[in-house]
Amino acid sequence: MSNITFTGRIVADVELRFTPQAKAILQFPVYLYTGGSKDAGYKPSQRIFVDVWDNAEELNRTLKKGDVVTITGTCKPPRTYTGKDGQERSAGFEITAQIVELGDKFRDAQPKVDEQDSIPF
Repeated sequence: MSNITFTGRIVADVELRFTPQAKAILQFPVYLYTGGSKDAGYKPSQRIFVDVWDNAEELNRTLKKGDVVTITGTCKPPRTYTGKDGQERSAGFEITAQIVELGDKFRDAQPKVDEQDSIPF
């Protein structure tokens, strides 16, 4: 099974649902920063829908809109919807998460560099 790991920001309230068999599922969208700056303009962000089955109720008490999360999980085919013009469109990717970590584990793992330790170009 192939996994994907990414870091992004939760951009809507997390939603806890239950299947007819009373199994909890937590769902929320995450946007990925794709480059750019405030001055130069940002590139369009990538939206990924995340489903969490394990520990869904516990994470529902922890995660909130605006949190930065690192997700590891398996990718599902993109969601589709029909637009007002009748054309079918992609609504973004969907990930079933196996690991959800609060914060940016990639950036946090980078060593801190002091100005005196940096090498000028």
